[in-house]
Amino acid sequence: MKERRERNFRILEFRENKFDIIGDVHGCYDELMELIERLGYEKKDGCYTHPEGRRLISVGDVADKGCQNLACLDFWIEQVNNGGAFWVHGGLRPESIGKFSNKIRAVCLYGETTGNFDENGKPERLDWAAEYDGQPFVVYGHTVAERPEIINRTVDIDQGCVYGGYLTALRYPEIEFVQVRGKKYAEYHGGGKVPEE
Repeated sequence: MKERRERNFRILEFRENKFDIIGDVHGCYDELMELIERLGYEKKDGCYTHPEGRRLISVGDVADKGCQNLACLDFWIEQVNNGGAFWVHGGLRPESIGKFSNKIRAVCLYGETTGNFDENGKPERLDWAAEYDGQPFVVYGHTVAERPEIINRTVDIDQGCVYGGYLTALRYPEIEFVQVRGKKYAEYHGGGKVPEE
């Protein structure tokens, strides 16, 4: 891995690495621990490491809605600080990759919106993945999808764990999905579809 800095941004370049990218946890700590174990990670010196040198990446939405938010935050902070994990959020259009601005930062944090609101008062999100034509493979969450489906070199791995759906991990570069069923901690009022039993 190579690292460089540009303005206030840290840029990491990965080559020949293996990752387990985990979708939206939303405070579902028990499910997170079940998934970490299923992925083959072992606790050593307070952090979880993989015997094959794999690294964890979170797509964000670690806390909120579930009942063990602090435990989830503590887990990821410890993993980032001492376990070699990474914590990312949002998705970018190809023309934004490698560029930096407050607008791009906002898209990374909150997603792209239409400027309108849905019946629940939440911003309507653009389906940017349907139009994505970039070369980089983009893994994201934040918007519940019934299943992880690869669309135009993108995949949404938020399967609504906190709503009784699944907590999903994408094994990269293998492009394999590993899931555990979540308990229902919150009612879903979004525009996507939570996986059924």
